[in-house]
Amino acid sequence: GRISYPTCRKEIILSSGTIGSPFILLHSGIGPANQLSKLGIKPIVDNPEVGENMQDHVTTLLGPILVDQPVTFHLGRLLANPSKLWEFMSHGTGPLTTTVACDSIGFLKTAHDSFGPDIQYHINSVAPYSDYGSFFYKIFGFNPSWWHEFYASFYQQDAVTVLPIVLHPKSRGRVWLQSSWPDDPPLIDPNYFSHPDDIKTLIQAINKIL
Repeated sequence: GRISYPTCRKEIILSSGTIGSPFILLHSGIGPANQLSKLGIKPIVDNPEVGENMQDHVTTLLGPILVDQPVTFHLGRLLANPSKLWEFMSHGTGPLTTTVACDSIGFLKTAHDSFGPDIQYHINSVAPYSDYGSFFYKIFGFNPSWWHEFYASFYQQDAVTVLPIVLHPKSRGRVWLQSSWPDDPPLIDPNYFSHPDDIKTLIQAINKIL
């Protein structure tokens, strides 16, 4: 293919996201020079901050919180009632219009000395087992046998889950390279809970929500 070399007179804005931006910069030789050299990448700008200071919003899963009314998203109930599928296909209404991932959100201030809310929580009208153990366990990265053992007895019950999220994490992670080859995915170390305040905030939020 054809290779081109664009140039600019003033500045370049790189906007490829939390992972993509440092990944591109590091492969371009912009980063900690001694570490780039070890990977066989010629340093262009020695900047030790590239790839550092990664911040991510850690969360946990509260639930299933069982509900004694048939009001939540339940795959088995929907499949047993084809009229609900027809309602969605013809009118765009009914239980299939749920977002599944997040039905509502709220904010909490757990610390008296914080400027504003330090927790955002998602309320989901769906249980982790609502797919009867088909694929949710893959998303969460759990062993399927453990998943079935823990959830199988609840498969017929409606439930909601709540996810409290730390809004202003103090823990810092890192994005780095496996090699000089750009097709290799980046190495990501989120370093969750390396700062004790993040644990304290999340525990306080769990207690308030429960």
